[in-house]
Amino acid sequence: MTKLTLLMLVALAGTYAVARGDDEKAVEETPRGQNKRIKIDEVPTKFLEVAKKALLGVEWTHAEVNHDSGTHESLTVYEITGTKGGTEMEVDVRADGSVEEVEETIDPKAVPRPVRDLLDGEFPDFKVQKAEKSTRPYRDGSKVVWYELKGTTKADATIDVEVTEDGKYYVIEAD
Repeated sequence: MTKLTLLMLVALAGTYAVARGDDEKAVEETPRGQNKRIKIDEVPTKFLEVAKKALLGVEWTHAEVNHDSGTHESLTVYEITGTKGGTEMEVDVRADGSVEEVEETIDPKAVPRPVRDLLDGEFPDFKVQKAEKSTRPYRDGSKVVWYELKGTTKADATIDVEVTEDGKYYVIEAD
């Protein structure tokens, strides 16, 4: 697991992806579009209902609409955010009503061992400021869990690192 068997650098809006191993469930990352923050009562009912079904008992507070510029409506995503028991939660719903991902803010100490091992090995001076558990549906119906970590490097650069729960794949994005 320490040897990189496949190295893939993708420069899409400042995003780099690196894959370890040959797992076919590498989640494709798409370039970020323009986000617009909206009030919760501005979210179309059908998208809010999807979020409510995905996460029960959340007090929904606001949303962002992400439109990838120059693309069709299917790439519009509603990022619907709320809290449950003091924990920030988010459901990202695509224009077709499918769930893109479900995020839960977690304590950085709750990140699983394979993720911490990858961070220690690849980014030894990375200081985590925020951690989220991200559950993403895969095209075969299964779910892939990623951990999204925002923090700073030794050079004081702020970066986002996303790592699969098994530590095989990760994505780096500079802020």
